[in-house]
Amino acid sequence: MNGGRIGRGYDRLASSYDFLARAVYGNALRSAQSFFLDTLPKSAAILVLGGGSGWFLEALLRVAQPHKVVYVELSAAMLQHSQARIRDNFPEALDRVQFVQGRAEDAAHWGRFDVVITHCLLDMYPQPALLSLTAKLRGCLQADGIWYFSDFFVVKRGWMRPISCGLVWLMYRFFRLLCGIAATELPDFDAAFATCGLAEVNTRTFFGGMIKAKLYRIDHVEFIP
Repeated sequence: MNGGRIGRGYDRLASSYDFLARAVYGNALRSAQSFFLDTLPKSAAILVLGGGSGWFLEALLRVAQPHKVVYVELSAAMLQHSQARIRDNFPEALDRVQFVQGRAEDAAHWGRFDVVITHCLLDMYPQPALLSLTAKLRGCLQADGIWYFSDFFVVKRGWMRPISCGLVWLMYRFFRLLCGIAATELPDFDAAFATCGLAEVNTRTFFGGMIKAKLYRIDHVEFIP
């Protein structure tokens, strides 16, 4: 993945990203990304990939009360927004966060974690790249670890199907133009998680089924990365 170009694209979006997301999806994205926070183990080591502008990090620190967060972002501007938000709103938690400008593909450098979180990140990857990435991130999980995932889905039937198709189409055109992401359509998330030996243990849907939040755990089957 061309991390430099993608990071620069998100730099340009940093100041308006949250506003744009709420303008299109209302509170649905925030609801999906925070729904399971109170179910995460307390005092955990948590890896957050593609954390955004910082509102989620603040919520994570307040609700889940982790002892350590490695917070990884490609965008320097997003990272700065996140640091500033915690410094201004929750300064006593700053020493529990390691801010890293980097790629999700390099996650093995940061150790193993009780929880891995990817919100609206995996949709940037075409299927072959997603399979490779999920295998790498699976290796970052402790044996009893949790993967908290949320992202977009095309609704299979009903009145939301054409709406979800149209919004996904627009989303990919926008982010390919601005950030140069490689993906052109939503990958098969379920297949990627299953292939790397993760089992879904809980799910909730939002925005008419177009946005889903899911928790995964390592399945008790042999997995060879």
